[in-house]
Amino acid sequence: TSENQTAYPYEEMKHGLFTYYLLEKINKSKGNFTLGELFEYVSCNVEQKAIVVKKRPQTPTLITSNDFINLWKEKTLIE
Repeated sequence: TSENQTAYPYEEMKHGLFTYYLLEKINKSKGNFTLGELFEYVSCNVEQKAIVVKKRPQTPTLITSNDFINLWKEKTLIE
């Protein structure tokens, strides 16, 4: 999340919001996705759930090296 926001827990699932949706995507797809798809899934779900459950924003952010900035979206977890 950004430095101005809090990473919220998802109490009923016993994880943080980010961790819960990250693991959910990996488990549901058995690792068959691109990193772009993973980021889209996690960020969309975390943003929505944070507003509904915590009434506050949580916006996942991604930081990459300059060498990887244009390549990461198409990379897969399993190659």
